[in-house]
Amino acid sequence: MLNDFLTALMHEMVHFLTKHPDFFDGTADIRDKQLENVRMPAPFKHYLAHRKSNDFMDDLRLATQFIGSPKSAQIEGNAFFKAIVEFFTGAFASKLDLLTSDFYGLKEKDQWTVVNELMKSDSRVAQTLRELLIRRNYQELSAGLVELTGRVVGATYIVVQTPREVTTGLKKDMRRQLVKENPLSFPVFQINRKLIGGLRVFKDGSVNDHSWISRVLHFTSL
Repeated sequence: MLNDFLTALMHEMVHFLTKHPDFFDGTADIRDKQLENVRMPAPFKHYLAHRKSNDFMDDLRLATQFIGSPKSAQIEGNAFFKAIVEFFTGAFASKLDLLTSDFYGLKEKDQWTVVNELMKSDSRVAQTLRELLIRRNYQELSAGLVELTGRVVGATYIVVQTPREVTTGLKKDMRRQLVKENPLSFPVFQINRKLIGGLRVFKDGSVNDHSWISRVLHFTSL
């Protein structure tokens, strides 16, 4: 699922390092300064600023292995893949939450209009993310990212069920709180029309009580 994204990301990194052959000789502060204007998501800038050159080369080999055989690659606890998890559970998730269920019923040309407005960067990495939103539906994206977070950092598997679709703002607030409580997790939002009101939050299969969320949902007439 992430092959094109990883390929584009590695290309951007290697391209940058080719222009800055002494990059790894500098301190983290100096590296941060060099990365300021690079068109790359923040978690990967942080990763580069704090990674040693030999470890970076090992990470590139691991990412290449993952592209070829994702199931066999030993990505558990790897710093590069942790940065990937941080990006997809943070910045990418916030973009995904802005897409309503109607998006998936649009014609492809109209979907492109939406995602081009959502992600305006013309970088190669951004283009792969737009294609990911177009080529994969919410269920596929969620399943893939839940599996990734579980493998890399052992993240809690969280499912939020509501009787109808929640607003993008409320979804954003719920995700922020749940990720604060369960770092680097990717909460999955589902509609369960059998629910009379409120919601249900499952963590690793167990129902959890989040009365504060139920009250918010009640006030928003869900």
